[in-house]
Amino acid sequence: MRRLGAGLLIAGLAAAAWLWPARPVLVVRQGAVPVLALPLLPGETVGVRFVHSVDHLPVEDRYVASRGRGLVQVETRLLSFGTGMGTIPGQGRAVVDGPWLRVTDMSRAIGRLVLRVGSPGVDHAVLYRGCAFSLTERWAGERLVLEAVWVGPWLHELLDLGGRLIWAIHCRR
Repeated sequence: MRRLGAGLLIAGLAAAAWLWPARPVLVVRQGAVPVLALPLLPGETVGVRFVHSVDHLPVEDRYVASRGRGLVQVETRLLSFGTGMGTIPGQGRAVVDGPWLRVTDMSRAIGRLVLRVGSPGVDHAVLYRGCAFSLTERWAGERLVLEAVWVGPWLHELLDLGGRLIWAIHCRR
């Protein structure tokens, strides 16, 4: 009887974990190794900032995690259209925001973002909740993959480590 009760308890816990809504996490990997995990709220944006290689002006791209589509670009913010920085017909709308031009209302499915991290002059960074986490400081010239994954509450806690990031770094505001 005790074995049946324990089996039912385990089955119940497994069903609850399976039915519990999964939450998105932005995972940055170097090869197969996760180097940064940022828990996201549903609909929360996360960004990538870099300095354009031709016009040497900053560009910020914003993404949301979408189940089945991975990372979806929802906005780009720039000071000038540099080489390769045009608009995509039918995608987004341009909004002037001080010196910035923002292309908003985009819905461009990226899936996984494979990034060759630039040199210090490029300053690749992940933008998260008001902080800029420099990728260039650690991985200039290296290949990183940014992807959205969905995890249950127990795995979310393992990735989040109680509010601490896997990669403990200085937050630049």
